Amino acid sequence: MDTRPWGQQSLLEVSAPDLQFPRDAIDPRIDVDAQRALISMASGSDAGAINDAFNVLELVKTGRLGGIYKEDQRVPALLAQKRGIGWWQLFEGFGDFPWRFLCDRANPQKPPIVVLRRNLDRQRLIVALRDIASFRSDLLAPGFCGTA
Repeated sequence: MDTRPWGQQSLLEVSAPDLQFPRDAIDPRIDVDAQRALISMASGSDAGAINDAFNVLELVKTGRLGGIYKEDQRVPALLAQKRGIGWWQLFEGFGDFPWRFLCDRANPQKPPIVVLRRNLDRQRLIVALRDIASFRSDLLAPGFCGTA
């Protein structure tokens, strides 16, 4: 895997290692409930869900996503604080949408993170992760969050 900083990698140069569940789903950049949901998706019989679980995990492992966190966890809370808001305000204007991308405005070359609502039950969490998997990963190339 390319060891250059995320913003210096071309999308074609980034490749996922051979991913295995549940081993690779255990990652400090992925919320524990999201880890469990990914493992559940990967161990089921639905080929689409299995593929989506691998796609989401690959986005994190290759650095296209900085992580997947609940809104009240440290990483998104600190980004909210940098914006002058509280973590509980991260979804203002998003209706009841279960997830969103969040960029570090101070360092736009960093990959975005996914912020999940903290009260998602397992089924809504799986739906959110499958939605994230369907997002065009080529759009998560360096520059997604802007330029420095």
